[in-house]
Amino acid sequence: MSPHVYLNRLRLTHAQRLLATTNMKIVDIALDAGFASLSRFYSTFSSACHCTPTTYRKRFIPPA
Repeated sequence: MSPHVYLNRLRLTHAQRLLATTNMKIVDIALDAGFASLSRFYSTFSSACHCTPTTYRKRFIPPA
């Protein structure tokens, strides 16, 4: 595994944890996870997780 792939996995894991456990804005999560831009975060996240960050977050919202 290349250092780039490893770093992206760490960043995505951190972002997934924040999406599932906080109400932080997605842009703040992207920056906190180390992505330089929101567009780069969305493209990397969507490729790896096969959904958008918003869709991922909705999986963890308990039904009303």
